Amino acid sequence: MGAATKDDYKKEGERWTIERARQVSSLFPVGELTPGESPDWLIPNARVAIEVTYLTPPKPDGNKFSGPEISMFQIRVVMRAEHHYHAMNGPPCDVLVYFYNDFKTKRDPDAMGRTLASFVLMHRPPDGGCVTLESGDVDDLPDWCSVIRIATLDGGWNTSTSAEITLIERDYLADCIAAKNKLLPLYRARASGYQIWLLVATLPSVLWSVEVPDSLTNSRFTFDFDKVFVLTWLGEVIELKHESSLGKRVAGR
Repeated sequence: MGAATKDDYKKEGERWTIERARQVSSLFPVGELTPGESPDWLIPNARVAIEVTYLTPPKPDGNKFSGPEISMFQIRVVMRAEHHYHAMNGPPCDVLVYFYNDFKTKRDPDAMGRTLASFVLMHRPPDGGCVTLESGDVDDLPDWCSVIRIATLDGGWNTSTSAEITLIERDYLADCIAAKNKLLPLYRARASGYQIWLLVATLPSVLWSVEVPDSLTNSRFTFDFDKVFVLTWLGEVIELKHESSLGKRVAGR
């Protein structure tokens, strides 16, 4: 079996999202999930097809990058660092890097990765040790990170950061739904005879999470899907109704 691809991870993420919605709401039918593409997943026994999409933080005015773009960039830096470290024949270690979030400056992830790899090789403690280094501890800590933890374990290289959770506006959600609604004829053609549902989810990850306003329960949306749901990162399902109908929160089964 070959290595997992980007599409494999995407489908697994969609499946997890639907299963999470099933756990917290009885509105999602049981039954085997069959992978599809536009719409993403089918539940044949219920004749329901589900398109999954995600709400992520918008790029703030004046910034070059959004939260998800910064997150992916930080991951690339750490991946490049691990590659360069092994090329330097560095001994096994487990590394955790806390980044500063720079939304305005374009940087070279490979150059940053080389810098990080050299730093880890220089400061790796003796076998069996673990060290956490901050800017006041050493003079050569890269200026784009706040803390680097290095343990002498045969582990992985990971990244972490902190960020405020963005409260999205109602119109931002409406635009997300409208963009998917334009594709509804395609979904109906590919899943003829199925109800077509849209599941809009938020993600429980730093730099990816958004908060949906409480006013969604009293908001009105225009769409032609049979059903539209919002799954929050807190594990709450909100069913939205189109036109003059009102949404309702679903606390559980």
